[in-house]
Amino acid sequence: MQREMYSFVCPNCGSALLNLLDYESLMVLRADLGLFTMACPSCAAKTSMLRPIPPLLRDDVGTAAAEIHAGMGRKLDA
Repeated sequence: MQREMYSFVCPNCGSALLNLLDYESLMVLRADLGLFTMACPSCAAKTSMLRPIPPLLRDDVGTAAAEIHAGMGRKLDA
């Protein structure tokens, strides 16, 4: 059931379900918002969507940000 919450129909072919949890790339814009890119398994079209980052991914995103010192959630000195 949880995976279905992040599924949507391919905007190109309309015949396949894409899932944010199966993203190819993710550009994090804020701690809770990202630009996800996925490839459709049916038509192979790449689709990018601006969506809230699913709670299931937030820990992984935070860990990845810390590894590269991206500063997610960190207050920067003025």
